[in-house]
Amino acid sequence: KTTTTYAASGRTMSIEESANKPIRLVLQRFRQATLLLDEKETITCGNNYDKLCLSDPPKSTGGGGMLCYVSFTKLATIESVWQAAKTVMNMPIMTKGAWGDGSDVMSVLEMASQPQDNDEACDVRRGVAVMIVPQANLICKVKSQGRSIQYHGQISKDNGKELYTLFVEYVRAMALEQQCTIRGDTKPSWLIEILKGPQKKTVDVSVEPSLIFRSSTEYSEWDDVTGLPLALTSGESLTKSAIKKLKKQQDVHKKKHEKYMATLGEMQNATTVAAAAPADTKQNWSILDNGFIQVVAGTFGKRQGLEIISDMGPFCHVVA
Repeated sequence: KTTTTYAASGRTMSIEESANKPIRLVLQRFRQATLLLDEKETITCGNNYDKLCLSDPPKSTGGGGMLCYVSFTKLATIESVWQAAKTVMNMPIMTKGAWGDGSDVMSVLEMASQPQDNDEACDVRRGVAVMIVPQANLICKVKSQGRSIQYHGQISKDNGKELYTLFVEYVRAMALEQQCTIRGDTKPSWLIEILKGPQKKTVDVSVEPSLIFRSSTEYSEWDDVTGLPLALTSGESLTKSAIKKLKKQQDVHKKKHEKYMATLGEMQNATTVAAAAPADTKQNWSILDNGFIQVVAGTFGKRQGLEIISDMGPFCHVVA
């Protein structure tokens, strides 16, 4: 059995064991980092930093930021994405100083809320950055004493992209919530809805019964006629009893759908009714101040280019 010991925690975990976790995170503190976006442009986060200070870091040079590598297995769900985002924003691994110099450790949310010290240099950027980088290769299984690497546990590209987008949204939402709290601003209604976390959503009665399970990330295969799920995203086939339970849910929805259509009569505006939404539900992430928490997300499915400067080590934490 292949094992890996993580220096940050001193904990030993088998690769097989960690592969069974829904989401893999690797978190790293930095002073300054530059990320390639969409294979076209770069963005730099953190503070101006003299690389000569790596051997003799100053006691306080500002918060810089957190680099977050994230990867999803076939077991990942919306709920696990929500929990992963909370972990990233609440883990007390950030520090203004270097490791062992007496500087307090704190979370991203706590660091962003700290007042600027009077003795901090003028080029120190207030706030903190969170740089998110998709790294599918974190989900792997090493075999044959390192001569073979398998990636069978990775989620499909389409489902992975959907969950990655949601992960970034949750991180931004938690950052904006903290900003509103610290500054005494009113939280917009659309933010309040996001912060409720994953909800057991009621399927719109206008949706055709054969489509009610199609949008779920839990399943990867459906019956062409009935629309009932046949397999989980992990590839595991559903049992007859599981399909039977889903059939009962579908039958209940079918009765509601038929009643809804009968009420409409000859009016064929079911789609319009279902799509209508209050104007204030439109998300506006521009109100998240980069001077408080700057959230930068790498482009999913494309080449990642990264440059990082950090002097606080040990600074890498594996969360699996």
